[in-house]
Amino acid sequence: AKVHPTDDDSGSAGGPGGGGLDPAAPQAPSSLLLWGSSSGTGEAQTDTGAWGFLAHNVLQSHKLQEAMIRYSRRSSVTSSRPARRLEAATPVQTLDQLHAQAFLISDMFTEVVVKLGRLHRGKFRLRARGEEGRSLFASWQGGPVSKGRFELGGTKSVASCVRKLDVAYNLDVSRLLDMCRESLFFDTVADLRGCLEAIAADEQLEVVLVKSTMVAEGNGDAGAQEVLFAGYRYIKVCVRLVGSDNARSLCVDTHVCELLLVLSSVAAVQTREMQQRYLEWRQCKRVVA
Repeated sequence: AKVHPTDDDSGSAGGPGGGGLDPAAPQAPSSLLLWGSSSGTGEAQTDTGAWGFLAHNVLQSHKLQEAMIRYSRRSSVTSSRPARRLEAATPVQTLDQLHAQAFLISDMFTEVVVKLGRLHRGKFRLRARGEEGRSLFASWQGGPVSKGRFELGGTKSVASCVRKLDVAYNLDVSRLLDMCRESLFFDTVADLRGCLEAIAADEQLEVVLVKSTMVAEGNGDAGAQEVLFAGYRYIKVCVRLVGSDNARSLCVDTHVCELLLVLSSVAAVQTREMQQRYLEWRQCKRVVA
């Protein structure tokens, strides 16, 4: 997504600082302040590389960039402490900023999911489908070489985000929780449950939402519940990487990522055509529900 500077300084989802460039500040400075110097005195020094790009194209705010550097220095001192539970903060207000956050945290989240899969026999969907008798899922130890074999969730496309915001969320960007998403598939309920319990116990993760379609939702009319259910069973867990030093240093430790836990026997019967019809049905459901 192309990032356009805004005039507001309202902030991002859970990060310090603001979300727009200060109109009174120079729009294209030749350098930006970077804390820390070779002498170790903590004095400011200038940098025109990654920090400059980050301030202008991702953070969209000089104030947020300066706060991020101070935050990073402080976190390096307290990194040995247990992961904190985050306070409520100003919601993200622009799709550009949310997409940029997802881009920064995507690889970190993938590493977390790969580790969970390795410890609890979780699998990833293979990119090649179709041959009868061929497995649709396989374990993955991570790494760029074998990554191309798998159909990973990655970062949600801008077009898909716009459709969802328009249909479901009344253009409220802060409600979009699956910009960075991934799925794990399990052969047994016991393995799926073990992974879910491990997520809940992990101090490096903060669980902010859990949704299960493994059982019927609500206490309302059973017939109405059946009509509004598409039959796809899964458990959705939304987490923040509050214990990641890398995420904290980039001020994306408050970005919410989505992980789907699915039984492979359920996912195996899903085709691309069924998935497309499900997306169309879901849009209709949000209109009538």
